[in-house]
Amino acid sequence: MLRHASASPALYAGMSKPGTAKAKSEGLSDAAIAANPLKWKALGACTVANEGADSSVLRFDDGLSLKLEYSSQVLRLFISSAPNSAGQTLQGFRLQVNADPHEKLYGLGPCGDSSVHHDVKKTKATLRSSLPAVSTVFANSGAWLRAWFSGQLSWHFDAGKTVVEVNGVLPELAMGFSPSPLEGFSALAGCSNQGGGEAVPLILETADGESVQVLLRKLLSLSFSGEGVIGIPAKGALADMAAFSPLFILENRAQSEAGSGRKVLDFGADSAELAAAASKGSTSRQLQRAATIFSSLKPYHEYCRQRWEVWGWPTIVQPAVYYPADELLWDRDDEYLYGPDLLVAPLDASQGGPRQLLLPDDEWIHFWTSRRYGGGVAVVDAQPGRPAVFYRGKSEFARLFDTIRQMATRL
Repeated sequence: MLRHASASPALYAGMSKPGTAKAKSEGLSDAAIAANPLKWKALGACTVANEGADSSVLRFDDGLSLKLEYSSQVLRLFISSAPNSAGQTLQGFRLQVNADPHEKLYGLGPCGDSSVHHDVKKTKATLRSSLPAVSTVFANSGAWLRAWFSGQLSWHFDAGKTVVEVNGVLPELAMGFSPSPLEGFSALAGCSNQGGGEAVPLILETADGESVQVLLRKLLSLSFSGEGVIGIPAKGALADMAAFSPLFILENRAQSEAGSGRKVLDFGADSAELAAAASKGSTSRQLQRAATIFSSLKPYHEYCRQRWEVWGWPTIVQPAVYYPADELLWDRDDEYLYGPDLLVAPLDASQGGPRQLLLPDDEWIHFWTSRRYGGGVAVVDAQPGRPAVFYRGKSEFARLFDTIRQMATRL
């Protein structure tokens, strides 16, 4: 997964340029100093300070020490440093790894801007955070690379290589490779210590005027970054997405004006509680229908949550995660799978009409008409409150989905 040699380096140290100490003494701000590019130097040969069955400690001439922890699918790197012979301390770290020119890359995480690119291959991205943060990129092969950082993190996704560079607090890095995307998510969850325990939700941040298309890209980016349970605010057109998601988030206007924000109702809320909360102060039939559908899906919510907690498989994913052989499916950024059995293609307009989507190679049933479809392009009518939703014909929850369909069509 990582190859480094003096003649072909993969590791670089970023040192402050001469004069940085003087600049600080003259009162130059840390921000101004950070804006000054570092002096990068390829790390040369190293000595093995400690070597064990599943970890090693390497020491380089520039005062940098690298602890490696490895398993069959994951390599973790922990970086520490001491002043070198010139009195300089490490200010940055760069890692360069070979990449498949034909791979597709997704993610970046909460700090990234996913509104422009779905596939980030052959792009660049710079993330900034004054607090400890994490950024992850995930390949369609099941490989991934994650960086913990504070300060500035830069990604360069070239055709034949991927470069991650940190200017700030020295990072922890981890990379993994698995034979399939789902196995990759399991390894990623184990690395981050998120899977195998209580699910910690992340709320999808929205801004006034953002299109559903942009929010979908954000949602998929967070999923590829390893976020297992993502809550969607049930407002406007997003209510249709929230109905088919692991969390249903209501915004109480009076509470928001008082500064207390949102009320989150998850799958633990029963039908009466959720329906009452959605109806209170709301004349939106769309919202009330969405709340009723969500609460009726409780057994399926629990099933999806359990798959995350046990296996590390995010509850919401890009459909190709479950159907990785479908090359065309990887390019879709306008639909998602909630669990393995519900495919959702939200409506990006207040007015309904024909909605085209790509179904994975399987047997699918249109949620609102019970009409059966195979894999490939499908066009169905979609309206506010009735988005394009399909469920897998072989799902163990097929009877539940059909029961909810019959109930929802009367709302």
